Amino acid sequence: MLAWLVLCLSPWLAAVPGCESVAVVEQVLTPAQQLPQQTQVHARKTRVIPSQTHDQGGQPMTVAGMSGVAYLGKVTHDGDRTTWHRFAAVCDGKSGSLVFLDMTFADDGTIAQVEVAGGLRLEYQLDFEGIATPGAPQLAFQHAAFLSSEVGPGLFLYSLDTGKRLATIETPKIFTQRFKPAADGHGAVRKSIYPTRTNRGFESLARHPAGGTLWLANEEALVCDGPTADDQHGTPVRLVRFATAGGEATPVAQYIYNVDPIHSRKTPKALSGLSELLVTPDGKLLALERSAVESFNPLQHRLYEIDFAGATDVSDLAKDGLIGQSHTPVQKRLVWKTDWLTSPGNLEGLCMGPRLANGNWVIVGVVDNGDPLSGNVVLSFEYQSRPASHGEIAAAQ
Repeated sequence: MLAWLVLCLSPWLAAVPGCESVAVVEQVLTPAQQLPQQTQVHARKTRVIPSQTHDQGGQPMTVAGMSGVAYLGKVTHDGDRTTWHRFAAVCDGKSGSLVFLDMTFADDGTIAQVEVAGGLRLEYQLDFEGIATPGAPQLAFQHAAFLSSEVGPGLFLYSLDTGKRLATIETPKIFTQRFKPAADGHGAVRKSIYPTRTNRGFESLARHPAGGTLWLANEEALVCDGPTADDQHGTPVRLVRFATAGGEATPVAQYIYNVDPIHSRKTPKALSGLSELLVTPDGKLLALERSAVESFNPLQHRLYEIDFAGATDVSDLAKDGLIGQSHTPVQKRLVWKTDWLTSPGNLEGLCMGPRLANGNWVIVGVVDNGDPLSGNVVLSFEYQSRPASHGEIAAAQ
């Protein structure tokens, strides 16, 4: 009973010692002989939010299943001189809705205040998982957002004022075209199938805080790319880079990212997949992995910094998948992870928030409360990236 109680309380324990950030130091100088960047992510306390709000028509709406989040910009509250920051969180499943969250932050990035500022029902009820804005919050408040759906899978542009779909974005055909797998052991060729595994489609969506490149990724390997993860082997997913102009986006490159194995002994409903991407203000791409099993150590989250040096663009490498094809995946460096005691729950969404007075940045995360161990929770991190000193490089060698 004690272990179960600890797990149930885990969303409120994310800031206790043990959920430590991992400082990562690159040991090789760039050709310009610049010092490498040291990335640090420090987890702050979680905050519970209400489960009810009202949509754009004033009708009651449930806040649940938050799976992705995007920063929209600064807002003001009547009679309040405090600077608030508005975020939009996408609710997955069949709700087809967004919830707006207003927050203020302490000097170290801790969420000081959070309020639910209403909801938005979307025109089509798909299993939306990711959200990213088409513009820069520093320049203007956002009135539209890219949304990714596991159903299809698909990528769309939606109005944040009306909930109407504004555009459907073309994605690489490898995610949607049917194909015939290799013959089975009896020589028979099975019927053609879709490559995306059920409920493992476009889970991750991110964009640079200043606009520009958009990144999209599936949660677990396409059937034609490889197997899902077990406790001995990971799973390869595709990072898709889009060039953007306003509300338009065109896929220009694809890279393979290998997710880690399941963190504990595999159980029937276990998984390890990519749940979110995050682009930092200094242009780094971070990947949030989520591993889950049915045990007393049910969840582990791992945040990695991605290195594209030498990685293969697989866009045209194999039209029918990567099985049997030679390629070089991206590399990754661990930045932060949780253990069984310090998990905030089913953390699924991340985005960059405002800049702090000390020059660091806020990262905001949202937790999907669709399991018994996860609450309707938001949390924050303080993100720091600075040149590493010669002493730090020497200590790491």
